[in-house]
Amino acid sequence: MFNSTYRRRTLLANGVTAMQALQYYAVAYYLPVIALTLFGKGFGEAIFGSLVFNLFGIIGGIASIWVARKLGAHGAAMYGFLAVAAMILVLGVFFDSLPTALMFLVPAMFIFFHSAGPGASGLTMAAMAYPSDLRGRGGQIATVSQSLGGIVGLYAFPNMVDAYGLSTTITIFAIVPLIGVGICKAIMWEPFDDGENAGLEAEAKAVKPLEGQSA
Repeated sequence: MFNSTYRRRTLLANGVTAMQALQYYAVAYYLPVIALTLFGKGFGEAIFGSLVFNLFGIIGGIASIWVARKLGAHGAAMYGFLAVAAMILVLGVFFDSLPTALMFLVPAMFIFFHSAGPGASGLTMAAMAYPSDLRGRGGQIATVSQSLGGIVGLYAFPNMVDAYGLSTTITIFAIVPLIGVGICKAIMWEPFDDGENAGLEAEAKAVKPLEGQSA
């Protein structure tokens, strides 16, 4: 998976997967507090608020099918990262002055763009980057990258909040999707290039003739 044929694909798929997991913690970690602020201080209100926010994730996941058809998995990841970066910057820079409607809409759209773009594209790239005999291992490596990104985010976000404050920390986290954009710009590979993938699949299925048989 790191030879000359697949190296760039492996780096792209794992880079997108790790960055989308890491960026999620820029907003999702604080969603329960936002939900309490918007919907009330009770446990039931917090649960309701979390369900409302997650509904945008479901809608984004469904929309990812259409987005991938229009932009490809690569385009969905790159433009999704850009949209997420914009939402993070708005939330971070104007956190203390956002009206209630935008305090709800901005994180909701963050989740939507995340789910419609890089949230779906990373594992799609990992699944389609290799022929069938390598696909399982490629998906496993991408899952490890996703877990590592989540672990870093889970550790870094609360510690940065303690050190710099919530607004500054959210703003700093805008670097993460921008790194994702940089990865996508550096490696311009589209997994929905059927001709190229078909050639790789045919190459992988080619077998040597059995002993005693002619080629």
